[in-house]
Amino acid sequence: MERALKKTVVTWLNAEGEADPNRAETALRRVFLRLPRYAPPAGLLTAVLGRLGMEPRGLFSAPRLTPQWKALLAVAFALVAVLGGAMPRLLGALWIGLGPGRAIDLTAGFLVGLTARLAESVLVWGAFSGAARIVFESVSSPQMMTAIAAAALVSAAALRLLHGLLLSERNSRYAQPG
Repeated sequence: MERALKKTVVTWLNAEGEADPNRAETALRRVFLRLPRYAPPAGLLTAVLGRLGMEPRGLFSAPRLTPQWKALLAVAFALVAVLGGAMPRLLGALWIGLGPGRAIDLTAGFLVGLTARLAESVLVWGAFSGAARIVFESVSSPQMMTAIAAAALVSAAALRLLHGLLLSERNSRYAQPG
């Protein structure tokens, strides 16, 4: 370890022993700043890609486009150019056809529909909460609580019995394929 790094590690360890966590954190940052940079060996990329059966030069070279991809790109660029020229006329015709009054009517209809769905959801919520209240009242009665406790005790006893049966079945060949 180089001398400056050793000194910062000692400073950090001394700061850890004291009661000031901020000083210790600052000292730890200095230790990390003093650590040497790691550089992989020179032929690592070539060796890894060779093991994978890949050519290292193929990764960094420009991709070659096949004629099908070139034709697809040409059609896409042509479509973008045509739509770019036609879009302002289409939007203008759409705005004239809709008009500001039609846009206001559509927005108002949307808001009315939204509030109607909200009112329906409040009614559904009221029905569900009423049903939950009835179920809670019936379950919280002393008779039902006794029945639930008895069912839990029977379940626990059955689980304990099954566990005991499984333990008695274990032997040296328990987990080995037969």
